[in-house]
Amino acid sequence: MRSLRQIIAAIEPWYHWGRKETDRLDATDPQFSDESWGEVSFFASQWLGLHFSIEIGRAPRKLNPQEIADRRDHLISRRKEA
Repeated sequence: MRSLRQIIAAIEPWYHWGRKETDRLDATDPQFSDESWGEVSFFASQWLGLHFSIEIGRAPRKLNPQEIADRRDHLISRRKEA
């Protein structure tokens, strides 16, 4: 009986879906990559040792170096105030 439970547990798929935040793959500044984050929908499934995951959504536009520098300076000044 125990082996039957193990077999059923092994073939029963696991899945999860929802929304989460993700970053751009081509973020230009890793220290401030939170400036290039966006929310996407995702679906993940695991079955028989295989993992399948997909994310669907739109990442925010890529910031140019001047915008990154301006936001970095703004965040640093806010951290010093706190």
